[in-house]
Amino acid sequence: MVKTRKCKYQHCKEGGFVDVDEAVVDGGLHYHFQCYEKKHMKNKIFQAFCEYVTNEENGLFIKKKISDFIDKEDINPHYVYFTMYYIIKNKIPLKSIFGLAIVMKRQKVIDAYNELIDKYKDVKIQPENIDYVYKKEFKGGWRDLIG
Repeated sequence: MVKTRKCKYQHCKEGGFVDVDEAVVDGGLHYHFQCYEKKHMKNKIFQAFCEYVTNEENGLFIKKKISDFIDKEDINPHYVYFTMYYIIKNKIPLKSIFGLAIVMKRQKVIDAYNELIDKYKDVKIQPENIDYVYKKEFKGGWRDLIG
């Protein structure tokens, strides 16, 4: 019998229950791999945002907006993190979490992200159908008899 546990990610879209053998366990809590990755990426985005932006916004409000981007609007968490990295790298002034949403919609950022993804995509090489044929040469000596 397969043991299952409830996925502790609040916005789990994987069915709610996870097989114990396949679960990612963190502090006794079980997660689907995708759910744990989202949770981890949200924390990284929050930390990057708090280190770069100094404002009076509440930390819980910032976390909720990041969660809304990833869970409600179904934005890839890697894209949100890339956008935060892009903002820091290019020293784009950012005063609010809403500024992050505006930068995410810029075509220049979308193109930079797609270029990065294309650069690291798996390259599939088609196998060539080459038939090798071995032809034995007969030289007319003792080696021909021995093989």
